Amino acid sequence: MASFDFEVYNSAMKHLGFGYGLVQPEPSEKLHPGQCGYIDEGGRWRPLVDLTDNKTLEANGYTPMDPIQACAPEYPSWDPIFTSDMNVDECELDLEASSLVAAGLPIDASALVKYSTTTDLGAILMCDEIICYNCYDHKDPFRNWVKENALKLVSEHPCLKKSGVYIATSTYSSSSIHINVWQDPKKEISLGFKAGVTGIGMVGPKGTWIRGSKAHGWKHYTEGGQKVMFFGGVKVRFPWWKMLSKNKTEEEPQGNWRGEGNVFYVETDTEILEAQEEILGESPDDEREQDDEEEM
Repeated sequence: MASFDFEVYNSAMKHLGFGYGLVQPEPSEKLHPGQCGYIDEGGRWRPLVDLTDNKTLEANGYTPMDPIQACAPEYPSWDPIFTSDMNVDECELDLEASSLVAAGLPIDASALVKYSTTTDLGAILMCDEIICYNCYDHKDPFRNWVKENALKLVSEHPCLKKSGVYIATSTYSSSSIHINVWQDPKKEISLGFKAGVTGIGMVGPKGTWIRGSKAHGWKHYTEGGQKVMFFGGVKVRFPWWKMLSKNKTEEEPQGNWRGEGNVFYVETDTEILEAQEEILGESPDDEREQDDEEEM
């Protein structure tokens, strides 16, 4: 997979409303509802503490979580999903065999769909196996926990000053994930479809999507069990210099962050800010100057 900003992929996938899009899916043992962690400079999920394990929390000096009931898993079905500015060309079902062969598809495919983009990035994600959606409906217990423990988290993990800290409360995962990402506007990806009685647009027993063998750039995540493609939840960030004149918690509109609806709840907290400054020994102005120097 070519080198690119993982946030560009995440931003291009946010229109789907599934949460933060991970271009490199993470094992569900590492990222699951109730897991606290952060996204590092390479776009990888880095777990910190598991809020579903009170014994470990208390052993490491964190406050325990009150009991909270997880929702029953759901198993949605998806057609291939793709970035927001994708051009999709659905060819007729009465295809000539030469068109299918040229795309690297079997001649018994009943449809051919071509994907292309003129923007900086195009991406397609498809799953060959069941998709599992796990979640907690209520975010308040997790918000309260992270506010109570943010000082300890930041003092032990200073990188959180820049990355912020997440608590996952929902995940979409599968055991067979296939992602193709490209930055070449001349590139075109072809997928075939073997339709059942209801035709294109249905998956599972009613039809099957097929990747063309002539397409390059596919990354396959099929080993090691369930892997998470998207996660939603709570994020707390620490923009110190923006908080100096505020004396209460500031909630940032969800529309400014990943996902849609209530996928993410993002907030900043002045009381946390004051405690951080005392422990870490840096003033907000000092950190702002350092950030400015790094950008120059």
